[in-house]
Amino acid sequence: MSNQPTNQLTPEEEATSENTSSDRLEELAKTSQDLARLVATNPNASPDLLEELALEDDKKIRQNVAANPNTPTDILLKLGKTFPKELLENPVFSLLLLENPNLLEEMPQETLEKVLRCPSVPESFLQWAIAQKNPQIQQAVAENPSTPPAILESMAETGPIFLLREIAANPNTPESVLHKLADRKEKSIKKAVAKNPKIPDRIVEKLARDRDAGVSKALSQNKHISPDLLAEFAGQTNQMIRDLVARHPNTPPKILQEWVVKVPSLQDAIAKNPNTPTIALEELAEHKNPKVRQAVAENTKTPEDLLEYLAEDDNDRVRAAVINHPSSSDRALKIAKSHRKSKKRF
Repeated sequence: MSNQPTNQLTPEEEATSENTSSDRLEELAKTSQDLARLVATNPNASPDLLEELALEDDKKIRQNVAANPNTPTDILLKLGKTFPKELLENPVFSLLLLENPNLLEEMPQETLEKVLRCPSVPESFLQWAIAQKNPQIQQAVAENPSTPPAILESMAETGPIFLLREIAANPNTPESVLHKLADRKEKSIKKAVAKNPKIPDRIVEKLARDRDAGVSKALSQNKHISPDLLAEFAGQTNQMIRDLVARHPNTPPKILQEWVVKVPSLQDAIAKNPNTPTIALEELAEHKNPKVRQAVAENTKTPEDLLEYLAEDDNDRVRAAVINHPSSSDRALKIAKSHRKSKKRF
């Protein structure tokens, strides 16, 4: 049996106990990284010790210091740049605001921006920020996905272009505002709307008719556009909308397979689509147009055996795509490279 007294604490228990002296906590913090992490959470740790721990390389130690109510104010505000959530949730932070109503204004700029981007930031902070003339501060508010719709709407009324771009991409922006932004002439704003994860179906259709390649690409990369909407679009005759259907990775595989035959003008786009069924890729790998075969070789979902087949292609760009494909087997690489060397020899 152990002779250890039942009331004797382990080092870990000492590190977290509020009854442990500050001197003992300093000793424990120097013992190991794990103990230092625990000591950093202890409100009985001295301000001097916490200031030392704030300089540690270990992220968890510094994170715990940022959450400790005994951390000196200046250290706390510096750490808020990296740990804004811990700063906001630190019990002492609300007291600091009461003591100094100008705390936000006096806070280091980088820390303030990170705080304003934090999902848990109080709405009163955001209201204060939009009244400031500082563009970086306003941008931080516009980028925060938790900024209330009413604030985003008010900012959109008079905001400069750089701010409108952030508002256009914010998932909390009201649909009515997104409609107005989608009608703007600036391509960068339209692209931002196209990237919005909560873009409404009506706006998807509106932007799908836009002839700007950047807007079209942004829509095709928006993973939040539903398969059902794309299937609905497949029945339309507008060429721009059909192009989006062919390129979008959420388009149902059945439609892509049918379009290989029905819509030959979009075979290049279909060949690149990661949702295109293997049977359709096999058919496109035989296409007479090398651009289509190259698209198959570039498709991230092209199976290994099909890449080996394309490795023997006479077209340099098709073989180059096989060589650069992350799923190409050693055999495919060997075939593609040897074919390239044999062509150079003659």
